[in-house]
Amino acid sequence: MKIKIGTRGSKLALLQTNSIKELIEKNNPNVECEIIVIKTKGDIDLKNPIHKVGKGIFVKEIEEALFNKDIDLAVHSMKDMPSEITEGLVFLDPPNAEDARDAIVLNKKIQILSELNNKTLGTGSLRRILQLETMLPGVKFTSVRGNIQTRMSKINDVSLYGVVLAMAGLKRCGYEERASYIFSTDEIVPAVCQGILAVEAREDDMEIKKVCESFRDEKTKIRMNIERAFQTTLDAGCHSPMGAYAEVDLKTEIVTIKGCYGVVDKGILVRKSVITDINSGVVAAKKLALDLKEVCNDK
Repeated sequence: MKIKIGTRGSKLALLQTNSIKELIEKNNPNVECEIIVIKTKGDIDLKNPIHKVGKGIFVKEIEEALFNKDIDLAVHSMKDMPSEITEGLVFLDPPNAEDARDAIVLNKKIQILSELNNKTLGTGSLRRILQLETMLPGVKFTSVRGNIQTRMSKINDVSLYGVVLAMAGLKRCGYEERASYIFSTDEIVPAVCQGILAVEAREDDMEIKKVCESFRDEKTKIRMNIERAFQTTLDAGCHSPMGAYAEVDLKTEIVTIKGCYGVVDKGILVRKSVITDINSGVVAAKKLALDLKEVCNDK
């Protein structure tokens, strides 16, 4: 059996897709995978901030290839996915997640964040900006687009002191040591499903679903479902000033859900966390999302 896997062409996207290819072939000796690179709108428009380009900018062309049966499987970063999955397609249970935290990449290590006062950091994420503005009132921000290597290469260019990136991408690309400061999930609430891979297939393709059962990770699946429930309730995508992180403990069956939501025009972002049992996680995430939205609307 041969499986064609569609992906974007960045170093990170290819590394992520190769990891899925290896998992499939390792657990299914009679299966051979071929990687198909597809260019998306998000890869072409590198000038505008993500929130101005629109929802699903890294996704549409790859999903079209799935519908057309040019590919059998697609691999994305789950944090890039819109809140509602496209009709006729389905997310399969994900493999083990990578680090969900955010980090600052500079050309030197820092001990305290106050060292960044009056400096300019690059990020295209409204979620990061609204949270960092509260923590670092003396720091300025400018939009930076492109792959990890491109964004890091802009440090010291046009007064850009550093960039804010996801630790998952840094680790997967072998740049973990470039992180000058790593934010805890209490300091900066991550993007929904940051560090989780989205493995997408046609809903009626039972053969592909069976092949991919071999790499499912229960803890990551629970986290994904809870965080996606938060996102879907807000009908928001990666362009929105919104984040959620579900800290899952399989032994105690307890989950701590941290959420944030903001309104750019008002310059506000509110945060809240709840603790519940795993079975109630999805319901609790939806309620948390509505509570945060209500607080923003009242301000």
